[in-house]
This record gives sequence, structure tokens and C-alpha cells, in this order.
Amino acid sequence: MNEQQLGPVRRVRVRRAPRSQAFVGAGVAVGVLTALVIGLTGTADAAAGRGRLLAYLVIGLALVGATLGGLVAVAFERSGRRRS
Repeated sequence: MNEQQLGPVRRVRVRRAPRSQAFVGAGVAVGVLTALVIGLTGTADAAAGRGRLLAYLVIGLALVGATLGGLVAVAFERSGRRRS
């Protein structure tokens, strides 16, 4: 096969940075699972109820998990830039 049969040759750059959405999503998932474990195994206030406790824990720990996942993605991206 020659070059005319394959088409023009294009130069491309391979991006080796991690997909930050995956890290943020994993952080949210870990935060939600942690909130469920804590909320379902811990004691709940009778006046507030377990549902409200779970809601606050899920919202708070999902935000914390997303933040930590984003920070891990940024750290991996920076370490990848140093190597290349």
C-alpha cells in the first residue's frame, strides 16, 4: 500500500492527562456510599429523623468526595506533565 491509498498523513498529539470527570464521579460515589454507611449504622435524632440525617450526609460527603476527586485528578495531571 502506498500513501495515496491510505490518505494524507496527519500528525496528532496524544493527550495523556486523566479524565477529571471520572475522578470527580468516583469521589461523589465514595462520598455517597460513606454517607449511607454512616447514616444507616449511626444513631439518628428522633426529632429530625433518619431521612434528614441521610440527606445532609449525602449532600455534604458527596461535595467533599467530588472536591477530593478533583484534587487527585489535578495532582495526576501535574505529575504527568513533569514526566513528558
